[in-house]
Amino acid sequence: MRATVSKGFFVKLALIAIVNALGVYALMAAWQQEAMGIFIPMLIGLIVIDYVYFSRRAIAAKYLVPGIIFLLVYQVFVIGYTGFVAFTNYGDGHNSTKDDAIAALLIQNEHRVEDSPSYPLTVVADGDELGFAVVIEDAVHVGTPRSRCRSPRAPRWPTVKSRQLPTIAS
Repeated sequence: MRATVSKGFFVKLALIAIVNALGVYALMAAWQQEAMGIFIPMLIGLIVIDYVYFSRRAIAAKYLVPGIIFLLVYQVFVIGYTGFVAFTNYGDGHNSTKDDAIAALLIQNEHRVEDSPSYPLTVVADGDELGFAVVIEDAVHVGTPRSRCRSPRAPRWPTVKSRQLPTIAS
């Protein structure tokens, strides 16, 4: 006897081919990321899906497999992954100091105050020392990041007239 192939078989074949293509893509991505916790269940799932949908003996499983897969992905995996993340880095050994945390928060949240004045700024050099030159009301104010501290070693850069600019750093 010759077996006949219906149009429904080709539709099923096309849909399973799409599922397998997406599954193989997920397998390659999991393999590349060395995520065996995703690779192994995905491989088993693809094999089960192919067996169930191409077997004539697994008619009931055709209705159960999609629900079981969604249950495993959206309930079991999510709960397990949440537990894994909850106990990763458990303790305080990965935390930094309070000063580092404050500095990071200040850097992330620095915003310019509305309607604050804007000044032209350029980088200047005096030998090996770098500094900033800012023009405020026709006067050039020059300084270094260290010039605000009270250390006697910090150079005191004078306020100069606009014609007496130090050399500009290249």
